[in-house]
Amino acid sequence: MFGFNSQHDAINGLLDEAEDIKRRLNGVVQIGVVEVVEPAKAQVKVRHGDNLTPLVPWITLAAGGVKVYRCPSVGEQCLLLNFGGGDNGSMTVALPGVFSQANPQPTTDPDAHTVLYPNGSRITYHHGQDRLSIEQTAGEVYIKSPTKITLDTPLLHCTGDIKADGDIMDHTNSMQGDRDIYNSHTHDVSGHSKAVPTGETQ
Repeated sequence: MFGFNSQHDAINGLLDEAEDIKRRLNGVVQIGVVEVVEPAKAQVKVRHGDNLTPLVPWITLAAGGVKVYRCPSVGEQCLLLNFGGGDNGSMTVALPGVFSQANPQPTTDPDAHTVLYPNGSRITYHHGQDRLSIEQTAGEVYIKSPTKITLDTPLLHCTGDIKADGDIMDHTNSMQGDRDIYNSHTHDVSGHSKAVPTGETQ
């Protein structure tokens, strides 16, 4: 009888252990929704079912010598990866970027690589049309280089005005050089000394 009870207890212990392993495996990968964002820490709290994780790091595209920062949004759906298998979420990371009814995809075109921002601004490269478009809905576009910016194209088309704080040059001369020529040139007038322009200098 003693031996039977020992075997029974051992079997129950194995069943309990198997049930615990099953429960832990079920919690290794779960889907949830971002509820709290801590941008300075690059961490989020994620709601999954009735549970809310502690602050856990989110996964980004790169976090070494090259870094990419994109803060998840409250309400964004994500995957929870509990690589420690524990219950307290201390060994969990969040993988954001799962489309949902609340946050659907910005396009259904399979040829369009699109980034859509909250204010409606959009960057799209359509590889079926060989077209890159940047649509800014508000504010300005700022590009800075310490030496030079080169636009290697046969035609630059601007639909509005062009303003430069410095000089503008083409392959022949600069606009300032042309103004200097205009302001200093003279004309030979028959029966008179050389005449100079009478208008305002340029």
